[in-house]
Amino acid sequence: MKCLTFKPAPIDHGYKFRRIDLYPEILVAADVDYVIDTSRGTSLEADGIRLDTIEHVLASSCGPGDR
Repeated sequence: MKCLTFKPAPIDHGYKFRRIDLYPEILVAADVDYVIDTSRGTSLEADGIRLDTIEHVLASSCGPGDR
C-alpha cells in the first residue's frame, strides 16, 4: 500500500518528497535541477532515487491564489 502525507514545513522550505520506505530515508526537493524526464509525466531523480508523476501531487497542493 502506498501512502502520501502532507506535513507543514518552515517558511521558504519549498516542496520536498521524503521516501520513508527506504533506509536511510531520502529527501528529494521538487527542483527543476532534478527533472530527468517529462515525456509521460514529470520524473525527478536524486541520489539514485526516482520519483514519477510528481506533477499530480504538486498540482493538488496549490489552491486559487497560491504561487
